[in-house]
Amino acid sequence: MIRAEWNLTNENIQIRNFYPCDVTSHHVDVLNNRNHMKYSRQRLKTHTLSTARIYFDELQSNGGIALGIFDLNQHFCKGTVTILPVGESVSFGFLVYPEFANSGVLSGSLPLILSKLSEDESLDWMHIGTHIDNIPMRRVAMKHGFKPVGIELIEKFNSTPPRNINEIHFLRSCS
Repeated sequence: MIRAEWNLTNENIQIRNFYPCDVTSHHVDVLNNRNHMKYSRQRLKTHTLSTARIYFDELQSNGGIALGIFDLNQHFCKGTVTILPVGESVSFGFLVYPEFANSGVLSGSLPLILSKLSEDESLDWMHIGTHIDNIPMRRVAMKHGFKPVGIELIEKFNSTPPRNINEIHFLRSCS
C-alpha cells in the first residue's frame, strides 16, 4: 500500500505522490535554508535540483515514497512527507515550506496519511524521529496519537566539527 498511487484530499489540501520531476528551485532553496532546516539531518548538505531529484529516486528504490502536500485550489506545493518502510513499520520525514510553517499543514494532512496507512494490515507501527528541541513537531506527533518512546544520542561524524544530536522518537500503533 505504501508504494501505491496516493491521491487524498480534504477541503484545503491534496496529498499525492511527489516525483523527482516535482522538485522545483523553490524546494531546493528551502532545503538550503539552514535556519528553516535547523532540525533536519539534511541541513548541512548543499542541495541542487539534481541532488534533490536523486534523493527522491533513491527513496523510491529503497521501497519508500514521497508525498507532496498541495493547496487544493491553487495547486502549489506546501511541503513534502517521506515514508520509508522499516521492517513491519514505517518512518516519516516531514518538510513544510517556511511560508506555511505553523499554518496547520501537518495537522491537516497527517490524519489523511495515518488513515490510509492504518488500512495496511502488514504494518505494526508508525515512527517519527525528531530533534529534541523541535517542539512544534513533538506537539503534532502527540496530537495525532504518537507516544514518546525514548531519546537517542546520534553522533554526527560527517559534520564539521563532529557533534552529537539528541533525537526523540515517537511511535504509534497501527492496530
